[in-house]
Amino acid sequence: MKHLFATRRFLPLFVTQFLGAANDNLFKNALTILVVYRLAAGDPAQAAALVNWIAALFILPFLLFSASAGSLADRIDKARIARAAKLLELALVCLAALGLWSGNLFFLLAVIFGFGAQSAFFGPVKYALLPQQLEERELVAANGYIEAATFLAILLGTIIGGVVVLRAHGVVAIVALMALAAAAGYIASRRIPPAPPRPETESLSLNPWRQTAAIVRYARQRRDILACILAITWFWIAGIVALTQLPALSKHFLQADEHVTTFFLTLFSIGIGVDSILCQRLLRNHVRADISPLGAVGMGVCLCLLCAVSPPPADAADLIGLGEFLRQDIAPWFILGFLGASISGGIYVVPLYALMQKRAEPSHRARIIAGNNIFNAAGMTLATLAAIALLQAGVTIPQLLLILGAGSFAMAFYCLRLSGGAPVAWAMRLCFRLELRGGENLPAAGTPLVIVANHVSSVDAFLLHVALPAALKPVFVHAGPRANQMRLLPKSARTHRLDADDPAAFQSLLDLLQAGHACVMFPEGQPGSGGALGKMRADAALLAKRGKAALLPVRIEGAQYTRFSGLQNGTRRRLLAKITITILPPQPAPEPDAASERERTLAAADRLYDLMCEAMFAADPPRANLLQELCKARRIHGGGATALHDMQPGMEAGITYRALIAKSLVLARLLQRAMAPEQKRIGLMLPNAIGAAVTFFALQAMQRSAAMMNFSAGPAQLVSAARTAEVRTILTSRRFVSLAKLEPAVAALQDDGIRLIWLEDLRGDLRPTDKLAGLLAMLSPERLCREALARNPQEEAVTLFTSGSEGAPKGVVLSHDNIIANLRQLALRVDFGPRDK
Repeated sequence: MKHLFATRRFLPLFVTQFLGAANDNLFKNALTILVVYRLAAGDPAQAAALVNWIAALFILPFLLFSASAGSLADRIDKARIARAAKLLELALVCLAALGLWSGNLFFLLAVIFGFGAQSAFFGPVKYALLPQQLEERELVAANGYIEAATFLAILLGTIIGGVVVLRAHGVVAIVALMALAAAAGYIASRRIPPAPPRPETESLSLNPWRQTAAIVRYARQRRDILACILAITWFWIAGIVALTQLPALSKHFLQADEHVTTFFLTLFSIGIGVDSILCQRLLRNHVRADISPLGAVGMGVCLCLLCAVSPPPADAADLIGLGEFLRQDIAPWFILGFLGASISGGIYVVPLYALMQKRAEPSHRARIIAGNNIFNAAGMTLATLAAIALLQAGVTIPQLLLILGAGSFAMAFYCLRLSGGAPVAWAMRLCFRLELRGGENLPAAGTPLVIVANHVSSVDAFLLHVALPAALKPVFVHAGPRANQMRLLPKSARTHRLDADDPAAFQSLLDLLQAGHACVMFPEGQPGSGGALGKMRADAALLAKRGKAALLPVRIEGAQYTRFSGLQNGTRRRLLAKITITILPPQPAPEPDAASERERTLAAADRLYDLMCEAMFAADPPRANLLQELCKARRIHGGGATALHDMQPGMEAGITYRALIAKSLVLARLLQRAMAPEQKRIGLMLPNAIGAAVTFFALQAMQRSAAMMNFSAGPAQLVSAARTAEVRTILTSRRFVSLAKLEPAVAALQDDGIRLIWLEDLRGDLRPTDKLAGLLAMLSPERLCREALARNPQEEAVTLFTSGSEGAPKGVVLSHDNIIANLRQLALRVDFGPRDK
């Protein structure tokens, strides 16, 4: 959003605001430093009280005049008001010069009140101009820049006021700089584009109390705006109280001079500048308050940290400078506290300002801003008076920071209503490692848009609410009570009930579709009880067809393994599981050409089912080899879950995934020593039992291909199959050969020069290192077979043979991709799970 600084819509206002804030803080902080270090240097209590009175008198005009200022800005060209405010600032600079020259404290306090009044009339103009002259997508960035400029002005005012005012001829330098800034601000204000008011029938009242009451009543009618205002007010309460105590904290607790105070305010201003960039990155220029609760928590943590590391108060004859303070052990903690509080404060308040401007009606926007200023001023004034009372009652400054930290934690919970469930969304992103794939397909979809997703858990709607961009304006459509799949959606999410017997509900959904809302639907209706897609309703297809919308398939993967899953097929469910949401390319709506309405509905449901199956398969194409899939199954179902059963004696309990992988890797080590490395295709002549699976995956770990020898075909056919597949080594079992009476087949194979390796004989070659490898494989198999796990899925995995009943057996070579693709397609159509045998 750097282009804002190259446009007249923003740059003159930015410069005018920056110079005005610099002037205010230059004078206020110069006066504060004079009070603490010169005018009331001998009385710490009087100095603390005067500092708080300076802050209170600067804030009081916002409470008195903001209502009139907002009403005026809604009825008069805002650019004209800005120029008038800058002329008033020039007059106040002259009065400030007179007060600083005479040293009259009461006159200076009156001038501080005047600067506050001038800022009160300029405040509604500043924030009302932004949404009037900028686009919505520019509001977050513009507010971030304005806040950064405000605190950069605080930084400059503090540095110049704190460093210059106590020097020789410092007062003259302060007055000269204030006059120069006021003149430059007036020149910049003349470049602000005209901002005429909207037609308004209400008359302008000059009674500030009546205007204040009217604006407060209007703000209370808009509860969403009032929530923003109250949340913003807390930021200014915490800021004014914390920053006001900073000079006294530096002098009486840290025994540091004014340069340390300036350093802390510099850190604070730098943090606010950093947050303007962070807000744009985190919110991606969308106007919403998702990160405000996070900022409030950060403020609370940092303020409590400052309280915890503050030393007890002490009176030191000589104050230390900045260099000596930075060498102390507590310096890094104070730097972290102030910098973290400022960054968190910006993250907290910038989205709130943008949200308030967006939600305010244009005809009342300046008055809403004025109402915000009234609440801010009232809060800051009461907070300042409360701080004075607490300090006089014996509360220390660190304890005051602790109170502010506790209040920030409370505001984090209050901001949840504005964030649309964003903290829960952030927690889900963190806990479930939520990943969005295929985001590039969203712009291609265009509008109108019907989003169709598979349904595997009770949180699917919330997952899509978190993952889909707010610009789509999603509407979540449900056919039953909201308490089902829509129950976890925040109140800010829009839902719509679709009743098949209510044509008006369908028509209103079409209206939303045409208005630019993306309709999110789960055609299955309820979460499935297995891994396959359930029966589809035709609602989504018919809506897309009648609304001339594109269908955007979305696959949700991983939620079926969480505690929110709808699976009832024995799949292990765990507390945390990685969830992936994949957005597929948009598809045209199905065009059933059946005769009757019922037939068209059924045809649309069938085509939607086919479309969803194709989309689900496309979202998860085979990208792994068989050994990787086995390790993935171990992670999903658990190493202790039973993977295989067979009817062999002693194997009634089956074998777990952990044992299957460990035995396969140990057997791979034994076979590696027993076979020549150049043999890539190995025959496997074993019954359908656990031993065959262990041997098969042992070959996969060796990066060999298994040729499945059909032992029931007869000796001649076995020899022919071995020649066809160029197999020179076959793995088998003596016990199996004896039980199956395969001695003639074995003899024929050996006569053909084929080597047979008996699995029972390999036990004698078992070494302690092999047993250790098996133990490690049970804990972390991926570390023992990295090369095999990285094997190309396009490589050959297995060779299958025909029976040979119509001639010589024919071999069919399948890659890892072939097998896994067949399994994925089968899983989409047939409902099966771990309980099925």
